[in-house]
Amino acid sequence: MTVHPFPSDAANRRFLAMKYWLLGAKYHEALRSLNFNQRFFTGVRKDGITPEFDHHICQAQFMRTLIPHLIYPEQTIATIFTHDTQEDKDVSWQEIKDIFEDHQFGLLVADATWKVTKVFRGEKRNEAQLFQDMASCPIASLVKGVDRIHNFQTMVGVFSKEKQEKYIKEGIDLFLPMLKEAERNFPQQEPAYKNIRTFLKSQMQLLQVINSH
Repeated sequence: MTVHPFPSDAANRRFLAMKYWLLGAKYHEALRSLNFNQRFFTGVRKDGITPEFDHHICQAQFMRTLIPHLIYPEQTIATIFTHDTQEDKDVSWQEIKDIFEDHQFGLLVADATWKVTKVFRGEKRNEAQLFQDMASCPIASLVKGVDRIHNFQTMVGVFSKEKQEKYIKEGIDLFLPMLKEAERNFPQQEPAYKNIRTFLKSQMQLLQVINSH
């Protein structure tokens, strides 16, 4: 029997735990982001069972373990909730900025969200520029790394072997170099980048072993 790392029947508990953690931490702007973005992600993930927004919650739960090492901890958590909103839900940069009461907070989150957005309203961004933009942002670089970790953790039995191999190649060719460059740009976050890179490598190795059988 395979034990899923994020059982779907625990998704609501994960959501409530995150919501009340944000309240306890007084991360009220991040809570605005959670509440706003939850309204868009109401379906299920590709496994046909897990709530769509659980993808965001699991990433935020991971990121909160790295908070002591983050330059912009609350903004980074808030961006996790918006990271797919432009690409998947056609929400503009301005709409994302306007979620927040704090103007500067909104600018940081909207800019970081744009930097992780691969396609917007049918227009695909240049891949090299996309990863360069992420490496230049202390929020987007972390968010995209954690996003890919969760993709790897939940793709077995859902994605084809070919798609998994494509994601692994992207991890090696694009994500690891981007994270290494971001670490050079933002040495204050070095422990967080090291953690994310280690997790990415271990997840890719596990997938390679699984796919070799």
